[in-house]
Amino acid sequence: MKPLCILSLMISACFVQAQVRISPQAIHFGTFTRDTEPVVDILVENLSGQRDFLLRHTFSHEYDVRISSSEMQPGGIIVIRIRFNPRKNGPFEDRIQLYFATSPTPLILPVTAL
Repeated sequence: MKPLCILSLMISACFVQAQVRISPQAIHFGTFTRDTEPVVDILVENLSGQRDFLLRHTFSHEYDVRISSSEMQPGGIIVIRIRFNPRKNGPFEDRIQLYFATSPTPLILPVTAL
């Protein structure tokens, strides 16, 4: 009976994970120059029929972050605006984690720059 419970929990976790969709799913700044637009809007859409909340994120000091709201109504969208401020020149790679109330695992947002 226990293996069935574990399988049920794994299926539930996968189902809950799909309740929030982010766009874009990855951010590629390319070669960072004076002409590079360092501001990106990330749209977070709640696909479920219940309220959800952005609990926390792992954006470092390399970013200025503005969030329109931490609460998402069913079918609603919030905007996370980031401004990338690299501390040094050269390649940059980061994996931002976005934690939501309805998901046991974070959504991962890859960010790269050359």
